[in-house]
Amino acid sequence: SWEMLIRARKRTDRLIRASAQQLPFQDGAFDSVFARSLFHHLRNLEDGLEEAARVLKPGGTLVLADTNRSLLSVLPRLLLRRSESFSDSHKNLAYGAFRKKIERLFEVREVVFFGYLAYPLIAFPDLWDPLRLFPFRMGLSRLLMKVDEGLANLPIIRRLAFGVMIHAVKR
Repeated sequence: SWEMLIRARKRTDRLIRASAQQLPFQDGAFDSVFARSLFHHLRNLEDGLEEAARVLKPGGTLVLADTNRSLLSVLPRLLLRRSESFSDSHKNLAYGAFRKKIERLFEVREVVFFGYLAYPLIAFPDLWDPLRLFPFRMGLSRLLMKVDEGLANLPIIRRLAFGVMIHAVKR
């Protein structure tokens, strides 16, 4: 968002605004590409993945964190979609289909699902902030994150997460 770019400009002069589907860099310019909450905004996921692969050196690393469509995430996302912070461009990515698209260009090395209780309760303070009612907010946030870590280790629960992080290497 434009607001995030303004904040980033305060930290560095080396800032470039560009489309993730048409980056102004040479082929193989980077060792790593990091994309946080990017791909669910793109009209065409494949174009974004191809562009990430193009700017990566052979064997380069892609690390991404994005949405995960699950039983837990569908209803809250439908409710949040009605806010000004979410547009029609927001997609809730199905992990299996997303991973298949990634695997066309990358070898997936690690997958971590995240966000069971903490994410929906603390990740959107501009939209809703139930923790504001608690005097020990930071402690409660840390506790929720610990509970999430435990839930992520339960095979039956793991894929119900709100998000997924993927570490992959360019083929």
